[in-house]
Amino acid sequence: MNVERKAVEVKWDAGDGSVETVTVYAQGDDGEWHNTREMPNDGKAAVSYPASFSGTSLVEVRDGDGNVVDSVPVSIRMEAQRFAPDGAALWSPGGLLVHQTKLAEDNGHSFQFYDVVPDGLGGAILAFNDWTQLADQAMDVVAQRVGADGRLLWGDGAIVAAHAGHEQHDATIATCAGCAAVAVFSDAPHSRLVLYMLGADGRHLWPDSGIELGSGGGLTFGAEGAFDNGVLRVAWTRQLEAESQEFDVVRARF
Repeated sequence: MNVERKAVEVKWDAGDGSVETVTVYAQGDDGEWHNTREMPNDGKAAVSYPASFSGTSLVEVRDGDGNVVDSVPVSIRMEAQRFAPDGAALWSPGGLLVHQTKLAEDNGHSFQFYDVVPDGLGGAILAFNDWTQLADQAMDVVAQRVGADGRLLWGDGAIVAAHAGHEQHDATIATCAGCAAVAVFSDAPHSRLVLYMLGADGRHLWPDSGIELGSGGGLTFGAEGAFDNGVLRVAWTRQLEAESQEFDVVRARF
């Protein structure tokens, strides 16, 4: 099955010209949509779904009995894998689905960044961009914690930064005992760097708006951080003055 330009091209294993009942099921921002038609088994048949249907995350082809015969996830997926020292895959052989994003070419959103670090307890914490639909269509930041056994510990994901009204361009993580400090960088309406703290259960430990590390007319770039005996140490670069080519390295501890 090929998905292109809001159409599904169905090609049968044998081209004997028989007619089959086919349903194309699409799932996206506009809800669900079905298109059922009789299709000849000629290797050329195609069935479409509306061009206005946005944010498509899944397309399935079903036979006349309603059985799914093929499916294609259209939106961008976040997947992860844990490897043993000998290279053997410890989670799902094909990779673990961490998050099905709402990012897709047909709604104008694209994947921009991700960061992943060990959580200190055999698992990992990932941060990545998605569209949460909470406030606007600008990119937000979502995080997920995966246990050592491959279980998703933060449900559908913890929303780190949303309601900003502008694009979040980068996120870096430092972890300690399952908690995560996430520094988020954005550049509109001005350069801004905000630090968020998530507990081991994915809930915000600080105000949901985070702690602003830097903003203003000058550029403030992304941070790097690490925990040292429970103390978070963060460093980032900051432009001395607007239009200047000189930068300071700033550091703080929490």
